[in-house]
Amino acid sequence: MTGIKRRWVKTYVITIILIAIILGLAFLFTIKNFYYNSAHQSLLSKATISSEFYNKYLLRDNYSFDELSKLIINDFKDYNIMELQLINNNAKLSYSSTGFNTALIIKSGDVLSALQGKKGYTVGKSKLTNEKIMAVSVPLINSEENIIGVLRLISSTSKIDTIINLYTFYAIGVLAIIILILMILSITFSQSILKPIQEIINVAEKMSEGKLSNRIEKSYNDELGVLAETINHMADEIQKSEVLKNDFISSVSHEIRTPLTAIAGWGETIITGDINNREEVEKGLSIIVRETNRLSNMVEELLDFSRMESGRLSLYLEKTMLENEVDEVVEIYCHKAELKNVKIVKDYRLEGIEIEADRNRLKQVFINIIDNAVKFTDNGGQINICVKKIKNDAFVIVKDNGIGIKKDEIELITKKFYKGNTNNAGSGLGLSITNEIINLHGGFLKIDSEYGKGTEITIRFECLPLIE
Repeated sequence: MTGIKRRWVKTYVITIILIAIILGLAFLFTIKNFYYNSAHQSLLSKATISSEFYNKYLLRDNYSFDELSKLIINDFKDYNIMELQLINNNAKLSYSSTGFNTALIIKSGDVLSALQGKKGYTVGKSKLTNEKIMAVSVPLINSEENIIGVLRLISSTSKIDTIINLYTFYAIGVLAIIILILMILSITFSQSILKPIQEIINVAEKMSEGKLSNRIEKSYNDELGVLAETINHMADEIQKSEVLKNDFISSVSHEIRTPLTAIAGWGETIITGDINNREEVEKGLSIIVRETNRLSNMVEELLDFSRMESGRLSLYLEKTMLENEVDEVVEIYCHKAELKNVKIVKDYRLEGIEIEADRNRLKQVFINIIDNAVKFTDNGGQINICVKKIKNDAFVIVKDNGIGIKKDEIELITKKFYKGNTNNAGSGLGLSITNEIINLHGGFLKIDSEYGKGTEITIRFECLPLIE
């Protein structure tokens, strides 16, 4: 076993097995104590009752030890289950219910305790029979408060040990079954984790090789299922990015090739043509300048995108009159709108709206948005540009009645490389950069559109507080 399975066995299975063993040992210890304590209390109870009874004879009739011992032996009835011994105060076995070995000196712990006036108890092997026994001793006291001997009861522990051994056998059997079930459950559970993890690893390896069409099958509705869905979603997004990137490269290649072709063509025409034909030369040079500007704008967009991706798109903030920046861009596009017979209507509801912004970047935002509004509004259309303030927020709203945006494209329109209509010129980075610039200013960009009816773009900025 390697990896997670090995760690699982080490940290979980072994721990559970150790706990099961400890619980099993605790159970057996409890059972052993219960039976031994029960037997001990039974012997002690019998011995105590007997000693208290015969001590009354000693007090009343002043019997000698031998006389009392014979009386006790004659009265003893439990020959079959225990042995009765009477030991004098010199630890010598004087009488036994078995009738044998009555000259033996007994110095076991229970006898010594009884000779000191205490109740004694011991468990050990018998020197006579070599079997395990339990013994209880109590003192016999005469009328003068002297200990004249010891009454000792002995019982074999074989029956108790048999019961304990039986419980031990059962406990080992149960423990073995528990461990077996635990191992089966552990292997099953670890496989239920390792199998989907291995599948995730295999698919991830294929994805790392560029095989993004592979997907992970969701087997469980848990964290592994969430992980599988996350990786599948990531693959979907990567695939979309790859498609967008390829479209972007194709689009940019086309966009670059077009002005370069125009520049090269008109440059060659001017060189090989009639240099004195002023009209043709001016036309060619104007096209070259226009296409050069297109290339310059495209390169600037790519540079901005590179800065944005690397986190180096910085701002130079200063106090800025919002309506002035909007108005400058509107004036730039008025002529272009007139050529398309598109009317631009300005609605500046409050002058002196002051924000903290990077003026150049702010113009870049308005150029991108107004340029798109003019570009996608048909001849005879109208663009409404509103600048207003609500409490501490400034709003710029650009609304047109152009071609609009499809509902499923609205969320994608600000993504990098995305071009809603690939037939139109552009890199697909304009709105992505615009959105990033607005976010860096602490604002937000909202797009509302209905396909075929027009688009409304709302930009919010935070106003600077008025100084009275």
